[in-house]
Amino acid sequence: MRWTGICFLFFLSGFSALVNEILWQRHLCLILGVSTPAASAVLAAFMLGIAGGAFIFGPIADRCAHPLRIYGLLEGGVALAALAVPMGFVALEPLYRRMHTEWAAGLSGSMMLDLGLALAVLLVPTLLIGGTLPVMGRIAEASDRPLSAAFGGAYGINTLGGVFGSITCGFLLIRSIGMEKTQWIAIIANVAVALLALLASRTAPRNEQSLQAARPGSGMARGPDKTYPLLMLAGLTGATTFGFEVIWNRILAVFTSSSAVTFALVLTTVLLGLTIGGGLASRLGARGADVWKRFCTCQYLLAAAIIASTWWLQSAPPWFDRACASGSARQLFASELALAVCLILLPATLMGVGFPLLATLERTSAFGRRVGRLYAVNTIACALGAVITGFVLIPALGIRAAIGILTAGILASGMTSRIRSATPRQPILTNTILLGLVCWTSLTNHHYQKATGTDLLFYREGNSATVSVRRDPIGRKWLLVDGQPVAGTGRTAQIDQKMLAHLPLLLHPAPHRALTVGLGSGSTSYAMTLHGIDVDCVEIERAVSAAAGEFTSENHGVLNSPRFRLIVDDARSWLRVSPERYDAIVTDCTNIQYKSNGDLYTVEYFGLMKERLAPRGVAAAWVPADGIDEADLQTLLRSFATVFPHTSIWFMNTLATDFLIVVGTPRELSIDMRSLALRMAPPHIRDDLEAIHLDDPWRLVNTLLISGQDLHSYLGRGPVNTDDRPILSYSTYGAGFRQTVARNLTGLLAHRSAVQTYLLDAPDVEPLLRHYAASNEAILGHIAHHLGDERGALAHYLRGAQLLSTDAAFKELVFTAVAQEPMDAVALHRN
Repeated sequence: MRWTGICFLFFLSGFSALVNEILWQRHLCLILGVSTPAASAVLAAFMLGIAGGAFIFGPIADRCAHPLRIYGLLEGGVALAALAVPMGFVALEPLYRRMHTEWAAGLSGSMMLDLGLALAVLLVPTLLIGGTLPVMGRIAEASDRPLSAAFGGAYGINTLGGVFGSITCGFLLIRSIGMEKTQWIAIIANVAVALLALLASRTAPRNEQSLQAARPGSGMARGPDKTYPLLMLAGLTGATTFGFEVIWNRILAVFTSSSAVTFALVLTTVLLGLTIGGGLASRLGARGADVWKRFCTCQYLLAAAIIASTWWLQSAPPWFDRACASGSARQLFASELALAVCLILLPATLMGVGFPLLATLERTSAFGRRVGRLYAVNTIACALGAVITGFVLIPALGIRAAIGILTAGILASGMTSRIRSATPRQPILTNTILLGLVCWTSLTNHHYQKATGTDLLFYREGNSATVSVRRDPIGRKWLLVDGQPVAGTGRTAQIDQKMLAHLPLLLHPAPHRALTVGLGSGSTSYAMTLHGIDVDCVEIERAVSAAAGEFTSENHGVLNSPRFRLIVDDARSWLRVSPERYDAIVTDCTNIQYKSNGDLYTVEYFGLMKERLAPRGVAAAWVPADGIDEADLQTLLRSFATVFPHTSIWFMNTLATDFLIVVGTPRELSIDMRSLALRMAPPHIRDDLEAIHLDDPWRLVNTLLISGQDLHSYLGRGPVNTDDRPILSYSTYGAGFRQTVARNLTGLLAHRSAVQTYLLDAPDVEPLLRHYAASNEAILGHIAHHLGDERGALAHYLRGAQLLSTDAAFKELVFTAVAQEPMDAVALHRN
């Protein structure tokens, strides 16, 4: 087979390996969770398997006269193992539940258990994938091309296949056809590589070259002792590469939408840079060149590029802000891609030069064994660099200090290689120290933030996100996670936070224990404790609990309450292993597109909620009414109703809010008005509800929008959001550019249920009908408001105020509408 054909095999192999890695990591994260410890364990399992494969198969490749045959067998083995992996995932879930309950003790115990279970499923396929690189090196060595050009080119082509895999899998395949069918595409690619490689090996000449001798004429030094500096440099390059990938993700998370699409953009940009770097390495390692010196030059250029790019991106560039403020989802994608390229591409390219150059340095004996050892050390260092950066350096010292430490590692590798070059300079150590000091002093403390014109009250870079609290000019405080507002003291935020607690608990006949997913400001947890129950809160980022100290007027110090327990974990992971049964479970995620939040709206997640509910338990979730198309809203609600047949949709109409609350009850919705009034009567509950104008039972029940057959009629037939095909994680991208509240409320209002259908023992029909009519006027007014028709909104608010003359909410709505559209309100009402 010609070299171009062999390179095509390397391309397909890189494509399938990257697709498999994305799919398997997603599977494991859905089971073990996406908390920093769990994600670190998953990454470590992958890297250990790949490193082990490189170490084991390197010597085997050297002893084989037909390396293409081994390559084909490895790829065939990956295909067979990939067929068995889904069965491993099926077996892993119940095993994880049992072992986590019995064995896991604390953070370290949980991480070791996650690592062991991940290795149990992925050890065989990752060993085989790791073994392909040293065999690829032997194939390159056996070609008629110079070793540096052959191996650098092969490495670059293989990584280019990974770029293609990242693009197709991250942007297209999972979204359109799902994970299971995408897995089959990767398997078919592995099988194709295996068959073509085995066929080509039958006609390839035997390689009888002495595998213990150095390549003649290379001009490179010999001696086994000279391999240890290479191993050290391979470790440094791997640790810094993955460490900076963590840092780049953290920086871009603050300025971008931090969605599944953004993550795919970062991964693709990194891989593209590594591909270009592999191509450059094939030229830089030309025979006769001082490769040590060239490697040193690349490391110094890399340090300079990192300093320049991170110093440049201290805040979002003006062009990026303009694109986000006035553009569309397409413009958002283009601007996020441009931002990722500006920050990452040049450093990633220089990083990509490193490993191929090291692989062709100081050749002592068997090439496959040496490449395997280098790759094993490099891979293990990659895992360590990512884990230490995300789990230790950033939380303890901050992003800027982490950049300085990793840059110092890059400078150290450059210094080492310069000393070993053919013309070392004596003052290199002094120069490197001075350059490091300049680097360190230039990277001063800095707060990564996108909000402007506000006061910063709290800032902390946690294990998985950057958390801040800001106060706007009118005194409202907002809690932001990676720049995404998740809680606050604004009126809409207060209604959201309080009603996610009160509504499901008031619908339950006698609650004793509740779980809320997401701490936020702590207001929801506090409102739950007002009902005299025990409250668990699962929060993935510990820094959020520290930020809650800025909201004591809202949460009343609930974190210190004996009825409250904070659980720092991933929500899906906790629901799998929790020994508790809850009377109410509430999911409070205020941005579906952010990171893995979309996985908290799948059929499988709602199934986990149902499993943890007590027999009469009630489930509830925050649902966006804005930034989501009606078809996606129906997909979300359909997914919830698939698990909870008795689903109801509630809209807090006392204000022009932009969210819904979906509630699942064990039986068809029924509300005892007398019981509801009694349970709302205690002063501490009544006062909390009065703050958002929902202390009247009649007002509260008329926030019911749709339920029963009316809901089924609205939803119709269509897709659901699943773990296999997470539609909403992709379709909600660019949600900030879509104002869809009016359209969604119009569609829901057209199917609105008659509230009296679900009431028991209503003492008087007249107030019910009056409140129902008033609530319709409020919704119509909100629709007009969201359409920018303040005159029409005021007309509807005035009609509602006439129906409920003493209602504080309508007085506020009328006042606000008049302030926005000054006019003669009485004349308007008459018209």
